Amino acid sequence: MAVEGMGDIGFFGVNSGLDSESISPGVLQRAENVITRGNNVRTRPGYKSIYNAPNGHPQGITLFTPSGGKPHLVFACLGDVFISSFPFREYRQLANIKFSENSARVVFQECEQSTSYDEKGEFFFLSQPKRMLIMQDGNTRAAFWDGSESRHLNPEVSTKETTLPNRDETPPGLWMAWVSDRLIVFRDNLGFASDIGNPLKFTETQYLSEARAFTFPDKVTGAVQPYANLPLIVFTTNSLTRLRVDIRERSSWVGTRDFQQTDYNIGCVSGRSIVRSFGQVWWYSEYGITNFNAALQLNNDSRFQYLDNEMAYSKQRLSPLSEHACATSWENYILMSVPFEDLWNKHTWVLDQMQDPSGRAAWNGWWTGVRPVQWATGDVNGVQRAFCLSRDHDGINRVWEAFTEIPGDNGYPITSYIETRTYNNQSKVNKQYLHSKLFLNEMSGEIDLGVFVGATRGPYNHLVGLRMHAKAGSIGELIPENVSDYKPQTRVINTQSFFKDSCESCIESTLPDNIDVGFQHYVTWTGDLGINGIQLFFDATVSHNQFEPDCKPDEDGENAINMAGCEDV
Repeated sequence: MAVEGMGDIGFFGVNSGLDSESISPGVLQRAENVITRGNNVRTRPGYKSIYNAPNGHPQGITLFTPSGGKPHLVFACLGDVFISSFPFREYRQLANIKFSENSARVVFQECEQSTSYDEKGEFFFLSQPKRMLIMQDGNTRAAFWDGSESRHLNPEVSTKETTLPNRDETPPGLWMAWVSDRLIVFRDNLGFASDIGNPLKFTETQYLSEARAFTFPDKVTGAVQPYANLPLIVFTTNSLTRLRVDIRERSSWVGTRDFQQTDYNIGCVSGRSIVRSFGQVWWYSEYGITNFNAALQLNNDSRFQYLDNEMAYSKQRLSPLSEHACATSWENYILMSVPFEDLWNKHTWVLDQMQDPSGRAAWNGWWTGVRPVQWATGDVNGVQRAFCLSRDHDGINRVWEAFTEIPGDNGYPITSYIETRTYNNQSKVNKQYLHSKLFLNEMSGEIDLGVFVGATRGPYNHLVGLRMHAKAGSIGELIPENVSDYKPQTRVINTQSFFKDSCESCIESTLPDNIDVGFQHYVTWTGDLGINGIQLFFDATVSHNQFEPDCKPDEDGENAINMAGCEDV
């Protein structure tokens, strides 16, 4: 017997868009609740629930810091708006604001007011600019909160030549953008621009050939300015419009060449999926995830470059509710939450844009555990933090924080899995599987491990079921004498062999499951664990490489194999 080995040392990403035998070395076919940074696959960071939110339809969340105040989480459920000041231990309802209970979402936009009008309608500059949060739901009048005052806004036009108090205010709409000191509000296929420096007043109408509003090809689905001094990007489902409202002088808008320029065949289905990351804009289109560079390339190429092919396993199983997808960026990660086999966003796809020191980007698979309605990520007293409002599986609305340093979700261990590529040693010659070695690291606490191996046909066969315990760190415990802390541990796991087809089926082959052209592993665990290598050992001298006859001269009946790889009788 000639024993040979094959496998991977180091893992850097996931690709479920290719056949398992075509995946590159070091790339996994599927992965759940892991990260693969540093050529190591390990349990994802934990979630921590901040508090239960009120019952009813969850409509959105944001981070907002009023001028001179503390950071606040602001969220909406069933038409009511709630605020929670740092350190986010409790919340209260915001007075004087009530949106429609039937609205799918409440949209938030942070602005800064630097100008206003006195009671006589005279324009003046504020002594200190004031941050404020504008809110819209698409059905109700707009509302605002500046840290002290909160109310709905009155869009009725003043009957006099000068603007009156509480008139000419922010029109109702849904999506918004703050660009060059103006608030742009979108209602259906129209866009309205505020007075400069004042998101509460819309008195200026001398723009776009005297028209009151910008017009777009269809209902606006979101808008974003990639970064300062660039045009505003306005989306419909099937179009992308560059709008030069970055030009501060409103009087020059009419004479600006290509002030409004529309590209078709590429749009955005969810305004909450739009995310900026290091000068690049990403979003979810009707075809899948794309970014601004790939979208512009569509004009020069007949092919659409969607950037989530690696997530094909999850993407093929999305419900038709992608308009509720939501995204955020945190550090080098982009998180895109999508409705996998659910009415809510059950899967969160994770793209690491700095996979290793060479700068390669890679998908890390998907995370489960929460079902985000919207993400809220930003600076909280000098620390980058990420929150989401989630409609959890038990029907309770909760506000969660991601990327916490505490192991597990609320301290409970996380269940993860990986499915490797098929290892065939670049050969279609039959091999007899002998056993495998798994190189484990980053172990902390109690861990349950299950290891399975499968051929290119038939079921996964159970090889290892093991409970391990690696003493966790000394946080919250008395530190033993001469021990400063407990380091994460490592293990090398040798699996057993298996010898026959547990299904006893000859539909696909007469050979036992341990003889095939290639094998792959399914590894699942609960707890904090890393894996930085898997090695398989096989015998390539088996006497089964000659021609293998069919089970029958001609097949008859309805041969069926269930998803476990066994004959369905």
